[in-house]
Amino acid sequence: MPGVLVLDEDEQTHSAVEMSAGDLARVIHASSPVDAFRVLREESVAIVVSGSKLGNMDLTHLLCLLKRQHPTLLSIVVSAQSSPALDRLIEQGQIFRHAAKPLKAGLLRASIKAAIEQHESRPACPLPLPPVTDGSSRKGAARQTLTGKLQALLHRLLGN
Repeated sequence: MPGVLVLDEDEQTHSAVEMSAGDLARVIHASSPVDAFRVLREESVAIVVSGSKLGNMDLTHLLCLLKRQHPTLLSIVVSAQSSPALDRLIEQGQIFRHAAKPLKAGLLRASIKAAIEQHESRPACPLPLPPVTDGSSRKGAARQTLTGKLQALLHRLLGN
């Protein structure tokens, strides 16, 4: 049974996922991004259902870190309304689905079920991430800088 990690400050989201998909997946709860990364180190998780507001952490940065560490992880973002940033993340493939609040059990269940099906249809071994360039070009240097910043942020979050 696949794991679904719920990361949201709103307790109603946790309850809604449990009620909507408790029979489809193991539902695991996290109350903060740091807690979520701990869970991801210890548990097998296929899907993250996340709120769009995560305390002091930006959703875009969190999703980028999650994708970097867990390339096959699918994200469903829960929020009261859509935004251009959210739409952009969906277009970029960082978010699998957006679930609008107030959550409707049938729609949430359908989104989680679709994510499980997507996860199960993927090959067991994901394609490797493209290598970071040697920094000889401006684009390569920018990529190395971004990668370094993301790794530093991840180390801070994980306490390493």
